Amino acid sequence: MKRWLFIAFASATAAAWGCVSTVDLGSHAPPLEGGSLLDVSLPSPGEGATERAKIFFVTDGRYTGDLAGLAGADAICMQEATAGGLTGVFKAWLSTSTEDAKDRIAPVGPWQMVDGRVVFSGATVGNPESFPTYSAKGNDLLFDPNPNVWTGTTGPGRLNDGSKTCSSWTSAGPTDTGTYGSLAWTSDLWTDERKLDATSETSPCSERLRLYCFEQ
Repeated sequence: MKRWLFIAFASATAAAWGCVSTVDLGSHAPPLEGGSLLDVSLPSPGEGATERAKIFFVTDGRYTGDLAGLAGADAICMQEATAGGLTGVFKAWLSTSTEDAKDRIAPVGPWQMVDGRVVFSGATVGNPESFPTYSAKGNDLLFDPNPNVWTGTTGPGRLNDGSKTCSSWTSAGPTDTGTYGSLAWTSDLWTDERKLDATSETSPCSERLRLYCFEQ
């Protein structure tokens, strides 16, 4: 009887704290080695999901517009994923005059952040359902003083302005410019701040901004 009462009390306490399952733990969950919150999954197949969601993150590092092209940007995503203890293949959310971001990211969603929250619930990328703020190491960057992220991409995932992609992400010149989004939004502005002011929402390519990275 005493054992049953103890179990009931422990279960009620866990429910009150909101830490009932791996996904529910969120920020209560202890970080694993390397500072990442790994192996957080969607419900098992018997509960309506077929497999765990892919991982999405925003880079801890900031970079000039000279990313060594799309391949260099993808390499940055892979480096930060590895540093955060993540496995898999990651690609950057960027557009150029020859390739739209929506065509670079395979329809393999949903995507979740390392804290367990689903950020893009569909198979393809749309507007985020949660602020897209977590890095691969589990750092929440929502209140970072510079929330801007290089994208060159509109809300539908297409090239924003062909002349404003830091020469296809190969230029750090202060007279070249690139368009960006902000991790402080869940509307189209997450990828396209020009929706606020199409005449001015660009940044010199010499400035250092973050990148969005999607697991493939």
